[in-house]
Amino acid sequence: MSEGNLRLFPQGHVEGSTFCDVATQDGKFAFPSEGGLASGTYLVRITAVDREKSVFREQNGPVVSSNFKIVELIPPEWNTKSEKTTEIKNGKNVFEFDITP
Repeated sequence: MSEGNLRLFPQGHVEGSTFCDVATQDGKFAFPSEGGLASGTYLVRITAVDREKSVFREQNGPVVSSNFKIVELIPPEWNTKSEKTTEIKNGKNVFEFDITP
């Protein structure tokens, strides 16, 4: 995945945590070290759009869903239907997500 987004949503009660959304570049991502995520379990959702196959139509007025077609590269089990979780611990965390389309 050359570019996309990794989103983490806290599950249950995770003290002081918030939703996190980071950009991925060449399959790599990093969370900010300052004010990073609190320890706990997070739902993982990953998105990557095929920009060549997606269609965005110019228009005047409000944006509506009929004005664009998004071609998602990530399978639903890692995206809209994800039930994948990861554990954030104090200190350095390293994650590898094996996503097979």
